[in-house]
Amino acid sequence: MPFDVNAKNSYRHSALSIACREGNVSVVELLLADGRADPSIGDHGVGGKTALSIAAEAGHAEVVSLLLRDGRADPNAADDDGATALHLSTANAHTHAD
Repeated sequence: MPFDVNAKNSYRHSALSIACREGNVSVVELLLADGRADPSIGDHGVGGKTALSIAAEAGHAEVVSLLLRDGRADPNAADDDGATALHLSTANAHTHAD
């Protein structure tokens, strides 16, 4: 039975955004490989941040690299406050990405 991989929980977080926040590389790989998870969707449970912004803000360089290599994440996408993944990463002193 098909399911919506972009569905949100009661806090309005998607599976991809949770995996990115937690730095769970294997789950991010699985969701991206499935092809239905959309890393460009802003998650309004976290201020409109995309999966890339969430991973960058948390300092998960391997997840950031996965998302960028996938090609569907927009590095210039801004959250509800106008911050991009680069802004969030540097604001939290995360300066390394693979």
